[in-house]
Amino acid sequence: MLKVKILFVIATTIIVQINCELKCGRDGEFISCSSNSDYNAFQYGITPNGPIVKRINLSNCNLASISMGSFGNLPNLEVLDISLNSVDTLNLGVLDGLHAVLLLNASYNNIDDIALGLFDQMPRLRDLDLSHNKLTHIRLGALDPLANLTSLHLQHNNIVGLPLGLFDKPNLITYLDLSYNVMETLSLGIFDALKQVTTINLEYSKFNNIPQGIFDKSIMLQKLYLAGNGISEIKNFLFKNLENLIFLDLSNNALIHLEENVFLSLKVLKMMNLSTNQLKDVTAATHLPQINTMDVSNNKLQSLPVFTTTTLRTLNISANRFTFLAPAWIPKKINELYLHKNPWQCACLDQLLTAFQKLGITYDVSLYIDGSQPECVISDTGRCVEYTSNIWGSIIPKAKK
Repeated sequence: MLKVKILFVIATTIIVQINCELKCGRDGEFISCSSNSDYNAFQYGITPNGPIVKRINLSNCNLASISMGSFGNLPNLEVLDISLNSVDTLNLGVLDGLHAVLLLNASYNNIDDIALGLFDQMPRLRDLDLSHNKLTHIRLGALDPLANLTSLHLQHNNIVGLPLGLFDKPNLITYLDLSYNVMETLSLGIFDALKQVTTINLEYSKFNNIPQGIFDKSIMLQKLYLAGNGISEIKNFLFKNLENLIFLDLSNNALIHLEENVFLSLKVLKMMNLSTNQLKDVTAATHLPQINTMDVSNNKLQSLPVFTTTTLRTLNISANRFTFLAPAWIPKKINELYLHKNPWQCACLDQLLTAFQKLGITYDVSLYIDGSQPECVISDTGRCVEYTSNIWGSIIPKAKK
């Protein structure tokens, strides 16, 4: 039988009644609890002097459940952290009375459902973290009471889809993370109400198609993460209204081709990641007027068009199929280039690195060739042969020494 303790801590007398060993202490407005036991049940909570408490930390306390009334008499509580526990259910009413809470962290638990009405008495909540749980869905209306919500973390769950209208009332969200879920499809219109969102993270969420127009009303969007979703096609003008976008990650997908105008409206984009796709041409990405950093590594590129921008500072073209790049191609004002894991002709690589050294351009350390690795191959003629077709038979693989 589990023993029950009543702990009196500090002169202000904080009473916590629990199962097993859960020790709580207070420093001014902050209460922190810890435990050495395996399974605790937080039962009656912190009631005396509750009005002066603003922060409670129950993180990593081995909690298996939180009982009704646990957070009574805490009218001024602003931060509640119950993360890193084993809680599987937040029963309806368990959060009642927490009218002043601004941040709720329930990440790293086993929560599999959010009851309608759970957040009804949390109108001031701004930051909600439900990441790393076992949620499979979010009920339509569950987030409606959170009219002031600005940050929502739902990553690393098992969410299969989102109902249309989910964000109609919590429409002040600026940060939305839905990464690492299992959403095979995205519903057109799901983000329409989020007119102030600046970051959407959808990476590694299993979908392979992006509906045309899904971002049309997200006009304030600045960062968009779409990596790791098996996306094979991006239609022209998908990003047409994203004139404030500064970061775009499309890496680890299945892109074969980029439409000519797909990035046309991205006038202030500074960072783009197209690595680990199947691209043979990236012309569509060479005309971005404010681009600073671009990664096109791990594709099937044999040549690169001239970049018209003068803002590009870092470019990664490693792990492609380049055998040569003429020094005249070097983007103006570039600072860093990553070139490794390409089948370079040694003579061509020599020309390129000589040009880099004259221009003061930094290149990846693996290209300081010492003969220990085959960084390039020598052609039959020993000269740099400029070609883009596959003539591997005329190249003799040999490490440069």
